[in-house]
Amino acid sequence: MFLKRSINFYFAFFIVTSIQFNLAAQDEECDLACKYKKLQDLKSDEAKGSTTSSYQDRENPFLAGNSKAFISNKAEVQRWLDEITEWKLYYDGEPINEFETEMKVGSVRGDIDGFRVNDFKITVDPSDTLGTDQIIELSIDEISFRDKDSNGFLNKRISLDEYIEIISNGYSFEDTYAMWTANIDMEILGLEFGQDVLDELSSDPELSVLTDINFLDSTSLIVRQKSSYSDVSAEFIYDFNQVLQVAVEVEFPKPRREDFREFYENVMPVLYEMNSQYTSNECQTDYSAYKEEAEEEIPYSVFVGDYIVCYFASSLDTSTDLEDYTEFLEVYTSEEFFDLLETFSFTFSLSWSKDFWDAASIASGGSLDAGIFAANTFLATKMSKFELVALLDGLGIPYEYKGLFEDLLYDYYSDFYSEAKEFISFPRGLAFSVELLEPINPEILYQLEDNPMLLFNILNKIRFEVKANPRFKNL
Repeated sequence: MFLKRSINFYFAFFIVTSIQFNLAAQDEECDLACKYKKLQDLKSDEAKGSTTSSYQDRENPFLAGNSKAFISNKAEVQRWLDEITEWKLYYDGEPINEFETEMKVGSVRGDIDGFRVNDFKITVDPSDTLGTDQIIELSIDEISFRDKDSNGFLNKRISLDEYIEIISNGYSFEDTYAMWTANIDMEILGLEFGQDVLDELSSDPELSVLTDINFLDSTSLIVRQKSSYSDVSAEFIYDFNQVLQVAVEVEFPKPRREDFREFYENVMPVLYEMNSQYTSNECQTDYSAYKEEAEEEIPYSVFVGDYIVCYFASSLDTSTDLEDYTEFLEVYTSEEFFDLLETFSFTFSLSWSKDFWDAASIASGGSLDAGIFAANTFLATKMSKFELVALLDGLGIPYEYKGLFEDLLYDYYSDFYSEAKEFISFPRGLAFSVELLEPINPEILYQLEDNPMLLFNILNKIRFEVKANPRFKNL
């Protein structure tokens, strides 16, 4: 229970520290001597190597007004962390983490197009509360974001009011189009748990096999979005110490500005209206009222952090009405959305090491090996179409469509057979790909129930692929 609660706290913290808002107002109650000392601290840290923006003279909609970077120097970031851990973050009247906590950063650099934080460490000591000697430690070698197109929106310092306005009503068309087509990198490298956490996990019989193969010794997350003249591609890679790797890749045409404007004007307002349902009603936005309720001089950074935690917790509320999901689905089956993504490809990949497969086999009690043995027998020789149809005869396909579906199933079987055989002989991963070759009229989706033959109109425009044993990507 303690470990789960601490991990929830870490997650909430990352949400808070990734949002770009202005924390300068937290100095309201600081006297002149205090402000002078903080100013000297900031200047000293900036002189040691923090970069400053070189984009202030550009004609860029993101640079209107304040163009100072949000995360740019160690002294300021460390001060926020100290305040958050000292005063704690609350949500719905309860502290997210009530234990003695310390957060430290080794170095911080940043400008309005991105930032990098190195040697980030969290230590949680529950001994005063739970009477235990266990200390929870988490370290990350690097957290970095970078907009390679220098749009100036990724790390720009804005106020909390501006942030609330954005999540409620959205960015301008120019800003939204720039973000949709930007070249952005995000990296969280070398995330490691302390020995106490690993020991607790290894004491669980269901997880001990993973700690034995160093599955959680170091994990890394990389998210990249690349935009060329014609295409936008994005990839998400989560690596577990080169033992297991999960990868998602998406590619779609770079939208023409006129098509994107139609999407922006007709679809985005609906999304923001749905989003705004979770914001202002439940979450405190008045700093003075917040302090009065607390009856303490709460730092502004904690007030902002509490708002962000409240907002995300409300957004993730699982009690959302089914009607809201229906409205959400209608947005993503609208004609404007289909026009925007007239073609695209999506690939999901899993790769694993021999040690991981052996550990999974042991954990399954031999079920995995039995399945491989049965599949190997099934794939020993390629079946004819007649044999496959006889095997699948119990699927209940309507007679009038049976011939067409049998042809389709055998085509898929022929395409996947060689890959399946390769996987069975050496199971080290699988990749599944879906590619939309031509635009699909969304009206077809509403007519499928009355006319199942329209399914072939969709399938003829889609390519499915299965690849055996995709190789590990070098992070």
